[in-house]
Amino acid sequence: MIEHLFPTQIWKSSLNIKSSVKDDILESIEKNYQKHKSYLNPHWPCNVHSTIFENNEVDYRNIVPYFKNEYEKFSKHINLNNHTYDISNIWYNYYLAGNNQEYHDHVASKRTSIYSMVYFLKINDEHPKITFYNYTNYHVLFGSN
Repeated sequence: MIEHLFPTQIWKSSLNIKSSVKDDILESIEKNYQKHKSYLNPHWPCNVHSTIFENNEVDYRNIVPYFKNEYEKFSKHINLNNHTYDISNIWYNYYLAGNNQEYHDHVASKRTSIYSMVYFLKINDEHPKITFYNYTNYHVLFGSN
């Protein structure tokens, strides 16, 4: 008999962010990118401008309520009620033709986040689709008794 232990679940949704909020943050990101576009994280095996660790001069305050609302819908859906949470460590990745993101996870890292969110502010049909991999061999990383 096969039973699913620790399945990976993905909450997929569309956020109806006001176009003025989206336009403002895109403008802010574009300005920040122009200021720091030569920066590529030297510790990442990928080719993408990212503000995960530095050069993040973007004010995310107007978009956070949309993320908060979506997280609350998600929490209600999985019956995770009456808990405290924090939406923090927001950054952007700025992709141009030829840029890439390495395969990575947020499970085995030393970060304290339980959930991660990806939101595309601007995307079209030519953009590669996001891909999620099923790492079924974590038992090798963590050992077993």
